[in-house]
Amino acid sequence: AGTGGDEACLFAGEMLAGYQAIAKSGGADESGSGGKSWDVEILSVSRTDLGGVKEASLVVSARGGGGGGYGGDGGGGGDDF
Repeated sequence: AGTGGDEACLFAGEMLAGYQAIAKSGGADESGSGGKSWDVEILSVSRTDLGGVKEASLVVSARGGGGGGYGGDGGGGGDDF
């Protein structure tokens, strides 16, 4: 993978796992409040022999397909996130 390539792929794997965990929890804090959960669909992932990720494509969407913009108002505005 070249200089730093293996480390970069391992980091990308950690980032992918982090995105999945945050989507599952909805960004809630430790008490479980303040979060909305999202659906994560992995479209493709290319892993290395060490368990890292060379390339990944995923879709993160509002659970139930609702909302179209920030704040859930469908218009791309709002402060309630």
